[in-house]
Amino acid sequence: MRQKRVEGMNFRLLHREVLAQDANRLKLIEAAMICLTPLTLYLLLTSTWRTVLLPMLVPGSAAYAACAIGFWSLLLLLTQFFTFPLLCGLLGMSAAMEAGEQTDLTELFAPFRSGGSYRRALRISFCVLWRLCVLLLAECAVLLVLRQLENRLLIWLLGIPVMLAVAVLLFWWFCGGFLHAYLVLCRPAAAERMRPYARSVGLRYWVGYLSWLALSLLTFCILLLADVLPRMLISYFRLCRKLNEMTTNPEDKNHE
Repeated sequence: MRQKRVEGMNFRLLHREVLAQDANRLKLIEAAMICLTPLTLYLLLTSTWRTVLLPMLVPGSAAYAACAIGFWSLLLLLTQFFTFPLLCGLLGMSAAMEAGEQTDLTELFAPFRSGGSYRRALRISFCVLWRLCVLLLAECAVLLVLRQLENRLLIWLLGIPVMLAVAVLLFWWFCGGFLHAYLVLCRPAAAERMRPYARSVGLRYWVGYLSWLALSLLTFCILLLADVLPRMLISYFRLCRKLNEMTTNPEDKNHE
């Protein structure tokens, strides 16, 4: 599908009005902290795998392969059916805030309240999860190929550019689903009209926040939680709404 560009959007000003009202910034920070709680379960499962199961298994055996498949399958199922749907609740809160609605922390669990809401959350989860799996598998495949080389200097000289090139290509492909969450949560009928702009808008969005994300790493992600993430969430839905308005024909608006 041919990708189109959108001009005239000021990404830096998309979030300011919303976060300054009704303690929205604080609500998003609290909701994000709740979304981090599944990390404890991931750490517990990983610790159990490494300290309890691995010492009992022989590498390369059928039992080792079966346990490894079971472990990774459990992590994928937990991510698909709980962690990502919980994050979809955070997206739903952000969408409501951007639309000027009053929200509270209970909205974080909205995806689990009804079958329809949960199915929408699963659609978004699956769209993100399978792309992340492809990205991870591609990077692992490159690493396995590079490890076959015996010259360490050659590994570094070839590995870094190849890994960066693969990462850039996968990031470009990943941005093709940039609008998926907005379309599923807010405007399913606008999918055909807006999707041609997904990759160009997604690239501008992530590049615009790249420096802030890098700075957040230097603060041990404190800046990310306290400031960058709330701005990114509101900016995403404001950007998508602006894109929807800009790509809607006057005839369609009159029809609506």
